[in-house]
Amino acid sequence: MQDIKKLHIKINRLVDSLFAWNYKTAFKWRGLEFSDYRVYDENDDAKYIDFLASAREWKLLIKRFEEERELAVFFLLDISESMYFWEWDKKKIDTLIETFSFLAFAANKNNDKIGAIIFNETWFELVKLGKWVKNIHKILEAIDKKSFPKIENFSPNTLLSYFHNLPIKNSLVFLLTDKMNDFDDKNLKIASLKNDFVYINIFDYFENNLSNGHGVVRLRDSIQTFFINLGNHKKIEAYKALRQKKIQDFSKKLHNFRMSYFFIDNTTNIFAKLLIFFKSR
Repeated sequence: MQDIKKLHIKINRLVDSLFAWNYKTAFKWRGLEFSDYRVYDENDDAKYIDFLASAREWKLLIKRFEEERELAVFFLLDISESMYFWEWDKKKIDTLIETFSFLAFAANKNNDKIGAIIFNETWFELVKLGKWVKNIHKILEAIDKKSFPKIENFSPNTLLSYFHNLPIKNSLVFLLTDKMNDFDDKNLKIASLKNDFVYINIFDYFENNLSNGHGVVRLRDSIQTFFINLGNHKKIEAYKALRQKKIQDFSKKLHNFRMSYFFIDNTTNIFAKLLIFFKSR
C-alpha cells in the first residue's frame, strides 16, 4: 500500500490549488433544504418540477431550496480480495485510496462531514459522519485492517440495504468498487432516489485491455471460465470490444437510474479525471 503520509501531502497541495472550488460548485444542488414552490421557468432544471403540486394548482411548479450550511459526504469503499490485483505498477486498492483521498480532502476543505462504510466479501465497518482530517484517518485505518469478523450471508446487496437504513439523505455518496452488476437494480434505484450517488469503478488497465501480459490468462464470469492466449491478437481485440460494451451498458443503466458513473484505472491521472468530471456536472 502507498505511503499515506506522502500521498496526503501531494493531494492537499492539489486540493489547495484548484480542486476545492470545483468540488463545491459541482454539487451545489445537494445539501439543500426544501423552502417552497414557484412557477417553472424554461431555464430551470426540469428534474425539480413537482408534478403532484403542479396538478393541484393547474400550473407547472418547481421546488425552491435553501442551502444548508454543511453537506454530508459518504463513501462506500470496496476492499475485497479482487481489489488487491495488479499487473504492472499499482494495485487497485492503491487507486481506490488515492481517489478517496482526493475526494475526502476536497470535502474537508469545504467543511463537510465525512463518513464511510468499508466492506469486503464477508464484512463491513461503519465510520460515522464526522469532521476534520481525523475522520479521514479513521477511514484509512479501517481500509488497512488485516482481520475482519465474518458476517453470515453477507453480500453487496446486504451492504446497500444496511446503508439505506442509515439516517443519510440528500447527501453526496461515492461508491468505489471494481464490481459491475453485483448490486441489484432495486437497491441501486433506492440509492439514487435518496442521495446524489456517484458510482466509480476501479479497474486495472490489464482487465480492460489484456496488454503488457504474456502466456495464457484465465477469465471467469458468472457462467463459465475460458482462456485467452495473450499472443492471439484477434481474441484480445474481441475481448476488448466485449469488455467495452459491458462497461457502456452498465454506465447506461446507472444513468437511467440518475446516477453518475465513470471508471479509473492504474494509468489514470486521478486529479485530472475528477476535475473533468466535476466540470461536466
